[in-house]
This record gives sequence, C-alpha cells and structure tokens, in this order.
Amino acid sequence: MSMDTLLPEEYGADFVKRIRHGVFLTSKGEFVNSMWLNWGTIGYRWRRYCCTAFIRPSRYTAEILAAHPEFTISIPHDDRYQEWLHSCGTTSGRDGDKLAAHGIRTAPAQEVGVPIIAGEGFTHLECRLLQIAKTDPTSLHADIFDKFYREKGNIHDAYVAEIVAAYRT
Repeated sequence: MSMDTLLPEEYGADFVKRIRHGVFLTSKGEFVNSMWLNWGTIGYRWRRYCCTAFIRPSRYTAEILAAHPEFTISIPHDDRYQEWLHSCGTTSGRDGDKLAAHGIRTAPAQEVGVPIIAGEGFTHLECRLLQIAKTDPTSLHADIFDKFYREKGNIHDAYVAEIVAAYRT
C-alpha cells in the first residue's frame, strides 16, 4: 500500500471536505472498533496539530478511548465506502467484532497501535489523546441544546488528540 505523507493544510482540507459525509474513527479495545464520525475539527493547540472528535459518552468508542488513548481517522475521498460507514454507524462494537462482521479490512498504522481502514482513496490521521473535555449542558446555546440533545445527559464530549502521522493511501 502506497502512503504519501501530508502537510496539515492538506489533511485539514480533506477532513473539512468529508466530515459532513462521515469519516471512520477507529479505536482498539478487545476488538478493533470503528464509528461513523461526522462532528469534528482540525486545529492547532498546545503547539501541536490536533483533531477534535465529538463523541457521546454513551458510545462504545468513548469507553475504549478512556482506557486506550489512541485512535485513527480514515477519511474516504469519495462515496465508495458509504456502506462501510453506514455499518459502523448503525452497529455497536459492544456486540462483537463489527468490522469482521461487515467485511471491513484494516491495515497497521505507522505510529500508533490502532489500525487504519484498509483500501485506496483514504486520508489517514493517527492520533494520541491529549484531553477529554466534558461538555457542560448549561454552556450550550438553547437552540443547540433543544435541537441536538433531547436525550438528557448524553451530550457530545470533545476528544482532543495530537495528530502524530498523516498520509494518503
């Protein structure tokens, strides 16, 4: 698999272009687990390039990241992986190895112990968790709270991670 190393402005552009359509956030607990992520940012914090993923505390991924603070982001360049994304967004990893169940392949990452989604046409970010920022519901604008958080107590938390490697396959 060919890997082209990327600059922050290159992977940032890929992330911003595709986040609304969904990207894979992969973590590793008992099984490798991927979720469909479509809320996140790329930025610069603490003199490091960072990715912030917004994850509900009820998600299995949140449980994994609390114990294993590394993850990868695999950004599809087009819609050919939408079926895989849909599978990751509608099946819980708590129920078993959902990647194997849906035929989703992985490949080793370069710098972290969590694999990337295998295949051509991806940008990959390898990340080490720096902070889990809990969201105070009273800090949200009322319109945001009313629109997105009818399930009280399940507000997305911010998972801020340093990007330690970035490349395309």
